[in-house]
Formats: sequence, structure tokens, C-alpha cells
Amino acid sequence: MNRHLVNLALGVVLLSVLAFWANPVPGAPETSIEQILADKASYDGKEVAVYGTVAKLKFRTSKGGNEYTTFSLVGESGESISVFIWKHPKLKDV
Repeated sequence: MNRHLVNLALGVVLLSVLAFWANPVPGAPETSIEQILADKASYDGKEVAVYGTVAKLKFRTSKGGNEYTTFSLVGESGESISVFIWKHPKLKDV
């Protein structure tokens, strides 16, 4: 299984991670991690709904006191993307 980690600046690219959020962004088109990796430019700056398995979940606070969360979102193929989110979201298993 070949895994590629891709760092996407999610301050620009917003992901509504359906496996992570209880309420996805209304109207956000559903896509896959594999589709994002195959055509990164098309998703830059777009809101999307993505299914995947959360791995390497970390809740952090910056030196300035700003909460943020990072994790890898793993797709069906085993490929993953790195996700950065401001704040500490409420988690829900689905």
C-alpha cells in the first residue's frame, strides 16, 4: 500500500470532514481523498465534504493561545491528506 501525505493549506482549502463533524457544510460537493490528490488545483479554496478515517489526531494551542487541531484523513486507497483546523471541534463517531 503506497501512502502519500499531502500538505494542503487548509486556511485556504476548507474541508468539511463528514466523519469528523456532526454538521457538514450545506451544499458542499462530496468528493474523495483520492480525487483531491489527483487534481489538487481544482480543490484549492473550495469547501468540500470528504469521508475518511481520522489518524494522528492532535489538539494543540499556539504560543498566542489559539487552539488548533491537526490530523491525517485516510481514504479507502490508504492515501491521506493532512488537515489543519482552527479550534478544537467536538468529535462524533459515525
